[in-house]
Amino acid sequence: MNTVFLAWTTRRSHCWRSRIAAERELLGHDWNLLSGITRSLAALAQYIRLVCAAAVSTALMWQAGAAAQTRTAFVLPNSYPVGITAGPDGALWFTGNGANSSKIGRITTAGVITEFLLPTANSGPNSITTAPDGALWFTESGTSKIGRITTAGVITEFLLPTTDSHPNGITTGPDGALWFTEFNASKIGRITTAGAITEFSTPTIASNPNGITTGPDGALWFTESGTNKIGRITTTGVITEFPLSTANSFPGSITAGPDGALWFTDIHKIGRITTAGVITEFLLPASSPCVPTPGQPVGIAARGGALWFTAYTGCVTSNEVGRITTTGIFTLFQIGMETTSLGGSDIGPIAAGPDGALWFTGTVGTLEGSAGVIERLAVTINTHDFNGDGFSDIAWRDTSGNTAVWLMDGAQVIQSANIGAAPTEWTIVR
Repeated sequence: MNTVFLAWTTRRSHCWRSRIAAERELLGHDWNLLSGITRSLAALAQYIRLVCAAAVSTALMWQAGAAAQTRTAFVLPNSYPVGITAGPDGALWFTGNGANSSKIGRITTAGVITEFLLPTANSGPNSITTAPDGALWFTESGTSKIGRITTAGVITEFLLPTTDSHPNGITTGPDGALWFTEFNASKIGRITTAGAITEFSTPTIASNPNGITTGPDGALWFTESGTNKIGRITTTGVITEFPLSTANSFPGSITAGPDGALWFTDIHKIGRITTAGVITEFLLPASSPCVPTPGQPVGIAARGGALWFTAYTGCVTSNEVGRITTTGIFTLFQIGMETTSLGGSDIGPIAAGPDGALWFTGTVGTLEGSAGVIERLAVTINTHDFNGDGFSDIAWRDTSGNTAVWLMDGAQVIQSANIGAAPTEWTIVR
C-alpha cells in the first residue's frame, strides 16, 4: 500500500514553525469552505507539519491513492545499470557493468536501448552527467579514470593522477568543467572538457567523498561518507566542511533542491543543508510490507518543486520511490518487482527524465539468475482528493483556528478528523 504519514499533536509549547509564504491565503474569521472545495493532501500535510513539528502524540496514515502512477520496467539481461542521467539528446544515459565488460547505455523515453562497450574492461563505470560540450561524462571507479562519450557513441578515457582513487560522483560545475569525487583518495577532482585535471584534498583524512552537485551559490557541494560531513568547495579549491549531528549517517547522494538548499541521503533519512550550513534531517516513515524499519535512501533528484528519491528496504520483492516536499512531508510508493521470482531486488540512483517521469536503475532476481533493469515511473499528484478514493474532500477552519477534515463519498461524510489548532493569523497552505 502506498501511504502518506501525517503527524500532528495538540501540544502547543515549542512547536510552532514560522514559514510564511506568499501562496498562503487569508480565510477570514468565520467558518470557511475552502475555495475550490478541496485542497491537496500534500498541502494539508504541509499545514499539519507547520502546526506542530515536535512532540508528536498522534499519527494519521492515509493511502496515497491521490497520486496516480504508471510504471514501466525495461530489462537488461546482460548488464547491471548503476548511474543514470538525462542526456542532451532527449534520451536517458546510464552506466552499466556486465560479465567482463563495462558499458555506457542509452535508453529513449520509448524504451529503445543502445549499449556502448568501454575500451577498458571491468572499469566499473559509476556516475554519469551531461556536460556543456554536449557529451556525457562519467566516472570509472575500478580503473581511476574519467570517461567521455558523445551522443554518437565515441568514447575517450582520461587517467587520473592518483592511483586507486575510486572516482564516484560527477557533476558539471558552474565554471564549465566537470567536478568529481575520489572516494578512496579523499579528494575532489576537476577536469576540463579538454581533459586537464586538478585534484584537491579534503581537510579531513579518510573523508570518502561520495556524491557531488553544483549549488545555487556557485560552489560545489559533496557528501563525505566516511566522516559524516557535507562539504563545500569553491571553483578555486577552498573547502569547508559541515558535520552532521547523526553519528554513522554515511551521507551518499546529493542534489540542489528547488528551495535554494542542498538535499542529500543518509541512513534512513533525507537531509537538507542551506548554503549557510544549517542542517535538517527527516526520518523516513517505515512503510515496507515486510520490513518494520525505514528504508535506506539511495539516489535523489529534484522534480516538480519537490525531491524524489529511491530507497532500498531490505524486502525481497519490494523497494521504494519516495517524494519529500521542501517542508519535509513524505509520500512513499512501493516498487514491487514483478519480474522477481528468485533472489530479490535492488534499486539504484534516480533522475528526472525529459518526459516528466522519474527514471531509476535496479537489479531483479529471475528464474535464470538476475538481470539489470531501467524503470520509468510517471506520477501525477491529484490535488482534489485527500485519500485517493476518487471523491473530492473538504477541509474546514473556524474562527478559533481549529481545523477539521471531512473525507467524502460524494455528498456523504465517511470519515472526519479534528487536526488541532493554529493561531488565527495562520492559514491552510495551498
